[in-house]
Amino acid sequence: MTRTQAARRARLLPGGGTAAPGLGAAPSSFPKPQQAGPSPTAPAPPRPHGPAVAPRSTSEPGAPGPDGTEPRRPAAMAGVGAELGEGLGEGLLLGAGLLLGAYVLLYYNFIQAAPCASAGGLQGKTAVVTGGNSGIGKMTALELARRGARVVLACRSRGRGEAAAYDIRKESGNNEVIFMMLDLSNLASVRSFATAFLSSEPRLDLLIHNAGISSCGKAKENFNLILRVNHVGPFLLTHLLLPRLKANAPSRVVVMASAAHSRGHLDFSCLDRPVCGWQQELRAYADSKLANVLFTRELATRLEGTGVTCYAAHPGPVNSELFLRHVPAWLHLLLSPLAWLVLRTPRGGAQTPLYCALQEGIELLSGRYFANCHVEEVPASARDDRAARRLWEASEKLAGLTKEGTQSPSSQLESPCGPSVQSFQKPSTL
Repeated sequence: MTRTQAARRARLLPGGGTAAPGLGAAPSSFPKPQQAGPSPTAPAPPRPHGPAVAPRSTSEPGAPGPDGTEPRRPAAMAGVGAELGEGLGEGLLLGAGLLLGAYVLLYYNFIQAAPCASAGGLQGKTAVVTGGNSGIGKMTALELARRGARVVLACRSRGRGEAAAYDIRKESGNNEVIFMMLDLSNLASVRSFATAFLSSEPRLDLLIHNAGISSCGKAKENFNLILRVNHVGPFLLTHLLLPRLKANAPSRVVVMASAAHSRGHLDFSCLDRPVCGWQQELRAYADSKLANVLFTRELATRLEGTGVTCYAAHPGPVNSELFLRHVPAWLHLLLSPLAWLVLRTPRGGAQTPLYCALQEGIELLSGRYFANCHVEEVPASARDDRAARRLWEASEKLAGLTKEGTQSPSSQLESPCGPSVQSFQKPSTL
């Protein structure tokens, strides 16, 4: 058999074996491996019932990428996330805009003070401002000095008073700003101030009762300290300086009042009873502000025809030391930012007192109550003429202007906080 015939025969043998040359056909020693997978002639496996399930793709959510990195989100899901984020951002911006708009409305309608529009000068005039070392009193004194007035800062603290006088002289360019000692809680100090003033100052055109307290602090007195500082002391000072005011008419008296007068109630049976605790202090403050309004009303009646007019001025909600002075330090830190946002500045609070002191044409409104640089009505309790006369008579006794008042009967009352003791720390007045 030739070689060509042997090769042709080998191709025909099963398994593809080849015969050795010169030999008969023989099977191959190493059979050819079969390919994986079902034989073309093998029957197909049975198809499972139900819909066909496609093999899991590596592009499905949650499947890791080919390099083991985090899976990619489908474009649709990424779009939904972007829309949610954009909507949240727009909502926050809208909320912030609404809050800002509400604050602007609140500020311009309730917080911002109406400015005093009077442009009159005060050259040759003399003004006394009690508590002029800080807050509303300092801003009032500064404006009066800018208009050319000689300004006397009547304050309890010498250091703070002289520092405030220096600041006002420097800022206003007016060197006629001086300090004089006055402690409204001490009636002897009130008399001493009046004597010193009348002996050194030939004029008095404006008397502005700005000083006041809202708390007794650590002081323990055998009388109502809040009423003494806010009403009785100013009542006595007005009485002592009234001849000089009349001599320089037209002149004015401005009494710092408050909207708290509407909550006040004067109990004449215990008007000068000592105050103890913050609840009694709040009531005593409201009572003293009611006394301010009634005092102004009665004073206007008694001064009719003298050329001396008087006004009760409400400065509005002001960010000053009046209420934050005695709160704990931690509470002061919490309230200070809030007060800065929702309360007027001392300069804003000074506008209504300045209006009452300077505005022309309001003489016929003597004895009235002003807020936001215009006259306002007061509740019935604050326009009770009978109560105003009774308060005047009681104040004369408390100020020692009558024989019965040389020593206040209420000073014999025992303090509800315990036996009366001498004050060991006086609260600072504005």
